[in-house]
Amino acid sequence: HSETETKSGRMDEIIDNNDGSSDSAAGYFDTQKFDAYEAAIEEIISKRNVVRDFKKNEADLTSVKARLLERKRRLPSWGIEEYLQPEKKRGEGGSINNNNDDDDNSPVVAKVNGEQQQQQQQQHSEEAAAIIEFPDTKQKLRERSNLYLSATNTTSQHHKLSTVLLAHLADHCAKNRSPEPLYIAWEKILEQGLMPLSRTLSTYLYVLSLEGDNEDDGDRKNNDNNSSQERDIAAEVAMFHDALYEPTEKTITLLVKSLVRRGDARGAEALLDGIADGPLGQLRHRTTSPILKLYCQRGEIDAALRLYHRMRTTSRVKMDAATYADFIAAVAEQGYFRSDSECILGAEDLGYERSCGPELLDALITEMAEDVMDISEESARVLRNGLAAGFRESGLTTLSDSEGMKPTATPSDNGALVADRVSI
Repeated sequence: HSETETKSGRMDEIIDNNDGSSDSAAGYFDTQKFDAYEAAIEEIISKRNVVRDFKKNEADLTSVKARLLERKRRLPSWGIEEYLQPEKKRGEGGSINNNNDDDDNSPVVAKVNGEQQQQQQQQHSEEAAAIIEFPDTKQKLRERSNLYLSATNTTSQHHKLSTVLLAHLADHCAKNRSPEPLYIAWEKILEQGLMPLSRTLSTYLYVLSLEGDNEDDGDRKNNDNNSSQERDIAAEVAMFHDALYEPTEKTITLLVKSLVRRGDARGAEALLDGIADGPLGQLRHRTTSPILKLYCQRGEIDAALRLYHRMRTTSRVKMDAATYADFIAAVAEQGYFRSDSECILGAEDLGYERSCGPELLDALITEMAEDVMDISEESARVLRNGLAAGFRESGLTTLSDSEGMKPTATPSDNGALVADRVSI
């Protein structure tokens, strides 16, 4: 119940029914992307392992290649939502109102954020009335493939061999670290209703992730402004994989990062709760830390403290010095370590004796000391700048990334705020 609701929410948040290009609207694949795809297909055709798979009949290779290199769509475009569309059904003891015609009910149009998801989950758990189920994605693939075979007079054998050739393309792109050809390859999979192996989809995810890894921080900041409108192909592949096979840490991580890029920390956390065996039970630092970072960037310290506490008490989440420093600096920046500060909502419920002021700083630093032997100069600078922002009247200056933090031996005045490295 909760898992299917979470999948529904994450799908509505991530997918986009149209890439916005004029070529797509006209029934053609994107021209610029197709050129890279076509060049890669031509390059792998003569490779030994490809020839081996088609050795029984070279005419098969020619026919499959011709279909895969068609620039015009043969069927109306189906996006990932067509394969993952949730179905609302009646549950015992209650019902769902299916008569509302508002656009918000469309899983393609709806943008379900984390708060909405949490409210929906609470409501459904109390009423135990309605459920959301996903249709058999494999059945949807069969429907689509039958439509494609009928429209193109393609044989089932050639259809299967298309999957084989696109698997070779994925391996080729992985070897050359070139994600561009896979954008059209993914469109071909959706158009033809192909069902790649789990290994092949994992290769797609690896290659598509290379593009994000190669972006510098400036590019990420520029892209953040448009992330809600941009199509996330890697997230689509991850959802497709999880609908056909068991979710992996890689697919979960990609989906979490996709939601984080859209600024939906609560939605990302709800996704983890819905998929994991218990809250965050099977997850790792790489999956939870982007959510914590987003909470901190948005100044949502109550939510950040709650997630931070869950991370610390989950055995498979290994906290590092940078995570501690970033979190404590974010708490400091919002002024929660001041004696006159308002308290963090829910902190005492998590076991903290004081939910604000210097005592809270002591508690958090003590927790960091349990896991961290020392911190880097960069983390020290992050902590100092957080304190400088939270105690503006102290005269403590913020440091730029290029400024070092050498240990100081200068005694401080009584009552002064000290945020320096010292030799012990």
